[in-house]
Amino acid sequence: MFSFNSKRNNGQNNYFFDYELLGGKAQVRQSVIDWLNSIRDGSSSANKWERCWAETIKKILAIDPKDRPNAAQLQSFIAHVKHHVSMDPQEATKGCHILSTPVNTEPQNPDNRGFLPQTHDRPEVSQNFSQLVHQPPVDRKNLIAHSQVVHRPSVDLDKGPEITVSPPQDEEPPEDEEPIPPIQLMPSHYESINARRKQGKQAYWPSQEGVAIDVALSHYDKKTRAAFLTREAVRILDLNLETLHVTASGKRYTISDPLEKARITLSGRFLAVWGFCQQQKKKMFYFRDIEKEGDDIGNATSEGLELLRSVAISPQGVVALVRRDDILIQTTQSIESNRSSGTPLKLYPDNGHVFAHAAFNDVGTLLFGWAYGEGVESLRVWKVGSSFSRHSETSYPSEEREASKTKVIPYNTGMGCVVVAPEQRVFPVRTPKKINDETPLPRCQDIELKNLETGCVFQDYSFIALRRKGFWTQKWFLREYQIEHRDTTDFLQKGPELCDLISKPEASSQLRTLRVSEDPESKVVAIICNLDGIELVPFVPR
Repeated sequence: MFSFNSKRNNGQNNYFFDYELLGGKAQVRQSVIDWLNSIRDGSSSANKWERCWAETIKKILAIDPKDRPNAAQLQSFIAHVKHHVSMDPQEATKGCHILSTPVNTEPQNPDNRGFLPQTHDRPEVSQNFSQLVHQPPVDRKNLIAHSQVVHRPSVDLDKGPEITVSPPQDEEPPEDEEPIPPIQLMPSHYESINARRKQGKQAYWPSQEGVAIDVALSHYDKKTRAAFLTREAVRILDLNLETLHVTASGKRYTISDPLEKARITLSGRFLAVWGFCQQQKKKMFYFRDIEKEGDDIGNATSEGLELLRSVAISPQGVVALVRRDDILIQTTQSIESNRSSGTPLKLYPDNGHVFAHAAFNDVGTLLFGWAYGEGVESLRVWKVGSSFSRHSETSYPSEEREASKTKVIPYNTGMGCVVVAPEQRVFPVRTPKKINDETPLPRCQDIELKNLETGCVFQDYSFIALRRKGFWTQKWFLREYQIEHRDTTDFLQKGPELCDLISKPEASSQLRTLRVSEDPESKVVAIICNLDGIELVPFVPR
């Protein structure tokens, strides 16, 4: 398409760089840069993407190690240009930071990946689910003060362009559905955690069980708990956020047959453990109510666990066994009695897809599931109540990455979640207001968060990221990213760094960020639960 030979003025070879003998370093030839700039500024092609192509080439040719793209960035650059070549010219202009920037100015951060396509809903599928679920009164003011956690994403923030969206339609939910609390637009008084607070003295509590296999955190009904899992037992610890103390609750549950590659989850009073039992040569699943007496881990089951990927529990005791081809829904009663009450409820991904992960929001009203298939990935949302019904489905093109490692972090109470995808990609998703809402959602843009160990949503308006400072360093920190709600679209905006950590988190660590009372200006505590102990970081009013 372009003759590269004609772009090397006074060159003795066909290289794109000159080598400075005295300086001992190479640099891109100015003639090449001038040529790429002429493509960017002088292109008259109706496709317009040549400008994007030229700027992307300049990024790929970077010689300075500080500016040189890594493998993941290189792949995303190429995918971005490839995506634009196939787009409508006007749509490409709207969807690219480079193309939407005047030609005489230098774009700062081109979009590294492109956009996610529009979404659509699926018909509602409802099954009887009454009289099976613990439904204590929901204290929404208390629940919004805590966060939903996600395990082990291995995923810097390139700020995406503004996208114009159409205003939402004012529609009421169907008469037979209880309204789900909507996400409110970003209030003018909303501030970051450290806007009116200062960091207090951190506390660290080593684990009495030694180094655990896995850990879990829960905050519900004003009770904050941590669970440490070893091969032989589970110990429950109580956390006092006012005094920053951790105490043993006296709850220690033994596992008769040691588990390999075991995992644990905790929600309110309900605990689940699963893993491979070497003695029985199969996967085992244990579940118990920790408010009940006894020191055993609970009833065991091994049926249908061959393709088990993860487990989610709601505060009301609804259990979602996330398997490859479906999500099996069980209740406290059916598990504790070790029998099924009628035909088991299964949620299917459809269209030949398989599930990667699922999680309940903090109030247990919505279940979010991520599925993937041939060229397509999707977020599926079910409403949990007296019936179990599909609420919405949002589809995206596959990015040819390991979709099976994608995680979802639901908003605390609202209708949306943060999706943590492989290759350091993170993006928020707003779900439609109801099942038959045909309003197409605008395309979303993801961001890159390097060295992310784990994260949580705080107050529906912040994503708190636990990140490592560089690949080789042994230092970690917390940074707040604002979830900006714009009509039907959500965006992540880079916020302040909150603090450095004294502990050494890892992929198995869990994070919660909690407000100790309903007072909006009250103390906030970040809880980092590691395999070898718990770190508490307070942020107190100034």
